[in-house]
Amino acid sequence: MAERLAVYWGSEITGYLTRQRRGRVRFQYAGQWLEKYHQAISFSLPCDAKEFGTEISTNFFENLLPESGVYEEICRKHRIEKEDIYSFLLAYGLDCAGALAIADASGPPPSEARESQNGYREVTGELETLLAERHTALLAGTGARLSIAGAQDKLPVRAMPGDKEKSPLLFIPDTGSPAPTTDILKPQSPRFLDLHKNEAFCMALAKTIGLAVPDARIIQVGAHQAYLVARYDRIQAPNGAITRLHQEDFCQALGYSRNSKYEEHGGPGFAICGKLLLHPAVMELESARNSFIRCAIFNYIIGNCDAHGKNFALLHQLSGEIYLAPFYDLVSTMAYSELDQKFAMAIGKTFRFDRIAEHSWRQFSADMNIHPARLAAMMRETARAVQTQAEKVAVFHERQYGLSPIYPALLKVIANGTEQIIHMAEALVV
Repeated sequence: MAERLAVYWGSEITGYLTRQRRGRVRFQYAGQWLEKYHQAISFSLPCDAKEFGTEISTNFFENLLPESGVYEEICRKHRIEKEDIYSFLLAYGLDCAGALAIADASGPPPSEARESQNGYREVTGELETLLAERHTALLAGTGARLSIAGAQDKLPVRAMPGDKEKSPLLFIPDTGSPAPTTDILKPQSPRFLDLHKNEAFCMALAKTIGLAVPDARIIQVGAHQAYLVARYDRIQAPNGAITRLHQEDFCQALGYSRNSKYEEHGGPGFAICGKLLLHPAVMELESARNSFIRCAIFNYIIGNCDAHGKNFALLHQLSGEIYLAPFYDLVSTMAYSELDQKFAMAIGKTFRFDRIAEHSWRQFSADMNIHPARLAAMMRETARAVQTQAEKVAVFHERQYGLSPIYPALLKVIANGTEQIIHMAEALVV
């Protein structure tokens, strides 16, 4: 077992992780990093020469890990105790979210990969088999040594053009390779009807009305469809070099455990997220706040009750500038009647969709430090943009990806959401 882990930002060591009881961790910045850059990797881990405590260190780094059953299956497969964050990062930390790569401090540093496929192996055929078998964890099934947060089954891949536009070739880094991935692959859900089409539609609709989202599409993997979304924390240059961009989700920035991502369970709500976006290090403060508010309105309209603190993120630059990251994981949970219609973050003090009223949005305006009249205008603008575009996007997706009962279900949820949001916007300015 490695005595300590090095945390890299590109080729530079930002600091070290030491193992604590039951595999928890402590983080300390490297002296050379503080002297050369004096750049924090998180709002919750400000630049300081001291070693950070176990709770705040573990909270940040465990948020890099997969969640729920996906995480547990990977741990079982590789004989890692599920509480052992340290061992999981040693095995899977080379391609985390953002720019950070985690490796044995006594080993060689990771290096960036170029256009050549050195450092990768193709898994297109393996994925066809896994999807046909409805494998419950693609990450475990391929043996990929990768870490990507989230409860939904997903696999970080590098997508390369194939013979057909909708059927790219898919690669993962070789075992032990630091080669970065460029996309996230999500298979069809065995539980929820055409969830992959639901998410692709919601992301496309968001882009159509002007929200910043990564490119996303449905692809064919053999006889099966899957959802493929570009990683916003990766930039590919014309020569093929891939650069990692450092990011942290709001739970990491605010010091929350990954087990506290829902506001009802002690996680962040809009008030604390709004304060985070007012930090002077965040660039284009008003634009970032307005984009975040528009996304909250959009999530209400589409019935996305699962927009929690880990679904919003910040991008960090080495220069110290910080930007609100593009939005992702936009999906209508209300399209499935069996799911709870309680929002992950309360509008005002109200979690249930059917109980949200004018007073809820009035409190939301205070939480987000925006005048109620300005909020009402944004609510109307967003709702009308969605009304104009929703059916067009649905028709286009049906032509591209095939008919599905999910599209009329989505349009029904959206019609109700736009009607309600316009009604409440009018009440706000009375």
